[in-house]
Amino acid sequence: MPQNESFTCPDCYSEVPGTAGVTLTCATCRCEFNAVPPQLGEDELSLAPLAETPEIATAILPTVTGNADSALHLEEEESTSDQLCQQCNQLFDVDAMECVHCGFNVTLGRNFDPMELDPYYGVYGFDRYLMRHTQESNPGGLMVWLHVFLVFSGIATMLVWSGWAYFVVPMLAIIYTAYRLHAKYTKAFHRGKGMLPKVLLLYNRLTIWKGFTSGGMEDGCILSRRSSQFNDNSIACIEDLAAIEIMDIAGSSITDSGVRYLSTLPNLKALVVVNCRVGEDALDELQDAKPEICIWRP
Repeated sequence: MPQNESFTCPDCYSEVPGTAGVTLTCATCRCEFNAVPPQLGEDELSLAPLAETPEIATAILPTVTGNADSALHLEEEESTSDQLCQQCNQLFDVDAMECVHCGFNVTLGRNFDPMELDPYYGVYGFDRYLMRHTQESNPGGLMVWLHVFLVFSGIATMLVWSGWAYFVVPMLAIIYTAYRLHAKYTKAFHRGKGMLPKVLLLYNRLTIWKGFTSGGMEDGCILSRRSSQFNDNSIACIEDLAAIEIMDIAGSSITDSGVRYLSTLPNLKALVVVNCRVGEDALDELQDAKPEICIWRP
């Protein structure tokens, strides 16, 4: 039997070739021992060598369907950062407050009017003049204090000057009350037709309109033509319209067309058309177009 096995000597632990089941003699220490093949324990495992096979990674390439003649169509991707305008149905940036196409305001739900930034927005003519010069946002409250002052002055007058004051002061109070009721019903102060606007007109003429402008006649901002020869053609011949702030043309021949043309004057603040043949509709249109103008009407 061929000696194709190797056994370990129990004394010197040398390798001794031989055959299993026979008595072997160690050549080193001359020890004799039985050649018993080694046995595997229950916990010992033997692993067979694995063949090294390289792993091949395969990538799945996208497939394109269609023939060579078919065209490739690309669709525009809709941006998710845009919002749709409720008014013009156009897209604009989601963080924007207004639509860039039509000016629709997202917060207000409508178009924003720059005139809303005016502290006197919605107030016209003489009411605006009173609020601007008294720094009072509520003319009604100012009138209440005025009436309180008048009542106090009347009572003090009656106490100091007894006798005739008991008749004069109540008579003046009755006349003033009737005037206030008439003015409130006809909106005389707002339309420049009452007693107070007339007094204000006289005062401004005497002071060269210092209540409306800081300039004078030499600055060219005041146009005073109280003559029937002044008409619509005269207005059209004015060269520097931007310089005019006051137009006192009482008794002139201006018409409704000329009044509507005055809306093109950017700095016009006061207009006097007393004793002129102009209609209320044209004056109302001018007042709506330029709320800051005080108009003394016919």
